[in-house]
Amino acid sequence: MPSMTNARYTILTPASKYALSFIQQLRRTIQDSRCTAFIYEHI
Repeated sequence: MPSMTNARYTILTPASKYALSFIQQLRRTIQDSRCTAFIYEHI
């Protein structure tokens, strides 16, 4: 993870940090399911 991102995270409040990590996790899950759907379509 870039140091810039880490610096930005330390500025945020714990609540914002939690919300950000939740959003990132959600985005990752969406990307994973998209990737899985793509693989299934091309089998």
